[in-house]
Amino acid sequence: MKKDEIIELLKEQLKVANDTVSSLTTQVNELIERIKSLEELLVQKGIAIDKANRQNKALGKLVSGKKSERQEKNPQASMTQEEFDKKKTEQAEKRKARKNNGARRDMHYEMKEVHVTIDPVMDAEFLKTLRLFGTRTCIRYSMEPIKFIKTVYHINTYTDGSIMYPGKTPPALLLNSSYSPSFAAGLLQMRYIYSMPVERIIKYFADNGFTLRKATANKLIARSADVLENFYKAICQVVLQQDYVSADETYHKVLLTKTKPTDKGSKKGYFWAVSAPKLGLVFFVYEDGSRSEQVILNVFSDYKGTIQSDAYAPYRKLESDAYLDIMRIACLQHVKRDFVDCGKEDKDAQEVVDILNRFYREDKKHKVGVNGWTVEDHLAYRQSYAPDILQDLLEKLEEISSRKDLLPKSTLAQAVGYALNEYNAICDIFKRGDTALDNNYIERIQRYISLSFTFAPGNKFKRIG
Repeated sequence: MKKDEIIELLKEQLKVANDTVSSLTTQVNELIERIKSLEELLVQKGIAIDKANRQNKALGKLVSGKKSERQEKNPQASMTQEEFDKKKTEQAEKRKARKNNGARRDMHYEMKEVHVTIDPVMDAEFLKTLRLFGTRTCIRYSMEPIKFIKTVYHINTYTDGSIMYPGKTPPALLLNSSYSPSFAAGLLQMRYIYSMPVERIIKYFADNGFTLRKATANKLIARSADVLENFYKAICQVVLQQDYVSADETYHKVLLTKTKPTDKGSKKGYFWAVSAPKLGLVFFVYEDGSRSEQVILNVFSDYKGTIQSDAYAPYRKLESDAYLDIMRIACLQHVKRDFVDCGKEDKDAQEVVDILNRFYREDKKHKVGVNGWTVEDHLAYRQSYAPDILQDLLEKLEEISSRKDLLPKSTLAQAVGYALNEYNAICDIFKRGDTALDNNYIERIQRYISLSFTFAPGNKFKRIG
């Protein structure tokens, strides 16, 4: 081919390539425009969804009677800096004027006293030439760290030639153990009364000069439980003999022994508690951490009397014909708690809370055992004030539940449903003069379980008394 022909051929190929590039560029630009358009649509759709969600949320609050956070007025925002500083100064002056409210210092007369005489620091011979002018008294409280005592008994044995007369050491808590009952009692107190994990107890002991292995501590706790088993059985018997008890359950993380690599190291274990508030006694039931209703139903299988509890299904079952000798009464705090959770903005919920508070205001005006006030007096008093409050409570609950604008799954609807289901059990509270209005007594006891960090019951801890 000639030179001119080659040039023409290359020009044609270059033109085709340029046309192709131009076409592809146009397509790319079109795709970019489409992508931008889709992005704008997605943004607009997201804005619309957010707006719809806000509207639905606001509508739900309006329907349930709640105010939005934007409707909340901040009282501090309306104050000027000068007013704020003035208010702060007034509060400081009030605190300064209040001092200690005239309170007296606690003198701790129950403590052992050590008396020390302090003379001026000077030459002893010169001090003898002076006469005593006066004496002031000053008190200081000090604390000694935990003290460990190692007692070595040298046991002598005597004989008259035919009979041996050996000496005996004080009774030991455990056979062939070097630890005294006071040591085991201190260990159990730290573990279960003060909710200290075994690891922390061991460190505390070590910091105060006594080395205790973890395995030894755990074994000592477990063996002490065997010794206390008879106390536990006695407590169970006495509590269940009372005609008024309270019941509750709580859960805790329980350690497990791994037998397979796939086994879990822990599980949620449930502890059931039954207490006799009048006696201040309580016992716990642990059946492999089960929350099955059969655990607590077995406890009350032969019980006769009044049981106070929340509305958990196993307790509600005690109201059936299978337990004719049992009357279950409600816990007003469980009923009240659901309405408190609705928030202060919910006027209907707050009205129910106010009605429930009326029970407490009336009931605390008298106390059994004070100024000759008897259980019979308190029963008569309850039957005089309770009917009107109970009627107001029922009317308010029925009024709220009949509203067509009440959302079925709202917090208020659930609170009303719970209260209506418990209404008969609430009324039963006032059939006696010696019952509490709530289950707070046993719930405070359950805090001992909640405050513990880890707990490994093992086979020895089927029950805890």
